Amino acid sequence: MYDFEFKTFEEMTPGDYARVGFMSGLEVHQQLLTNHKLFCRCPAGLYSKDYDAEILRHMRPTLSELGEYDGTALMEFKTKKDIIYRIHHDTVCTYEMDDTPPFQINEQALDIALEIALMTKSKIVDEMHIARKQYLDGSIPTGFQRTAIVSVGGAIPYKTREIRLIQMSIEEDSCREASDVGHKRVYIADRLGMPLI
Repeated sequence: MYDFEFKTFEEMTPGDYARVGFMSGLEVHQQLLTNHKLFCRCPAGLYSKDYDAEILRHMRPTLSELGEYDGTALMEFKTKKDIIYRIHHDTVCTYEMDDTPPFQINEQALDIALEIALMTKSKIVDEMHIARKQYLDGSIPTGFQRTAIVSVGGAIPYKTREIRLIQMSIEEDSCREASDVGHKRVYIADRLGMPLI
């Protein structure tokens, strides 16, 4: 089937990967060290296992604009999981629990993202548009993550080569999963909303 000799990772060369047609991409997240979260004014970077309250939610599918249900949303709904968010009053506000609209984007986080785009010679977009990326596992109470493309292209130098970048986005982090047993999934909400690129 394949006419090549098996080698260890250390023995592989770029030519070996090209011969078998191997290409790979990697999505890397980096939390940004800022004073507050991306779309609210809760402090960023505070983590605690302690919590003041638990909120119980159930994920429910909704009809799309075309009058259809998303198949993945239906599958998650059929698991009938109790989604529990453990919240601490110092790290979470009504925004994270989907009870308040988002504030203006964190300018400190945006400045860091733009600086990294310039450092990687990435082309900064003319306009940023906040989009919603669906999250169906319950790790974000709204069911979606707010995200925006900051720049496209660019590269990071690495040894004798460079790692090409397709795009860089700024987005809000999800909750930390504490457990997922049976019909009960528990999240710690302190990380929710922290800025990522």
